[in-house]
Amino acid sequence: MRVHRRDRDPLYVGRTGLSRFDAPDGEYGVLYAAADAHGAFVETFGRTGGERLVAASVLAARALARIEAARPLRLVDRLERDWRGSAPTRG
Repeated sequence: MRVHRRDRDPLYVGRTGLSRFDAPDGEYGVLYAAADAHGAFVETFGRTGGERLVAASVLAARALARIEAARPLRLVDRLERDWRGSAPTRG
C-alpha cells in the first residue's frame, strides 16, 4: 500500500535526496510503501516531529493506492546492516 500525492502516479519514484533512504546524489530512486494502509499512513505522516494531527487539506492532497509487483523484486531490508556494513538510519 502506498500513500502518494494525487498529482503524481502511485509508482512515482523520488530522487530528491531529501527522504531518509534516498540516495544523496540521486543515483537510485526510492518508492516508499508498506504492507498495509496503516503502515503507509505512518510512513508518510509519522515523521513530522511529534505532531499527531494531519490537516484535512494535506490529507485531501493524498491518495491511497494498492500496488503489486508484476515480477519478482530485489528489496533491501533497511532494518539490517547494509551492504557496506553500516547501521541503518532511523528517522
